[in-house]
Amino acid sequence: MEQENKSTINIIDRKKIIISGVKKLESFNDKQFLVITNLGNLIITGHELSIEDMLMTKGDLCINGQIDSLKYSGSDFKKNNESIFKKIFK
Repeated sequence: MEQENKSTINIIDRKKIIISGVKKLESFNDKQFLVITNLGNLIITGHELSIEDMLMTKGDLCINGQIDSLKYSGSDFKKNNESIFKKIFK
């Protein structure tokens, strides 16, 4: 039970991010990843972002690219997807 609430984030030189405790990759493109983790919804923004490795059975995700920001969101992605995508694709 305690293991389910754990999550780690390692950032290497702002060029690689390794996340454990991933439940679901909600959506992604080269500028933004929306990730549901054991500790909440995580928004990762940057440039030229891409998936290096994803082992969802273990809850691990590795992303390459220029990492600009990480933000935990208290709201549901599904409620905010429309406004986020409108901003991205203006």
